Amino acid sequence: MVDYAALARSILGEDIATTIESFPSGAVVIDVRAADRHAAIAGRPGAAEWGVSVDPSPEQAFTGYEHIVASAEAAFTLIRDAFRTSR
Repeated sequence: MVDYAALARSILGEDIATTIESFPSGAVVIDVRAADRHAAIAGRPGAAEWGVSVDPSPEQAFTGYEHIVASAEAAFTLIRDAFRTSR
């Protein structure tokens, strides 16, 4: 079983908060917060598609994810790079 909180800290650093919800289907939803930034990830271990949204507006809620990446590691890397840039 993947320790997503540890994986997030290893890529994003210690100054983040994660909320991780796992479902019986194996699906995982991860909420990442750092200062005033927010990102959401959804996927399933072993799946080649993970959805990622960074700082979604309220109007974008429940409309799908902005990016599709191949792994949880790629999702956290995308978030790290997005958090480093200004909005």
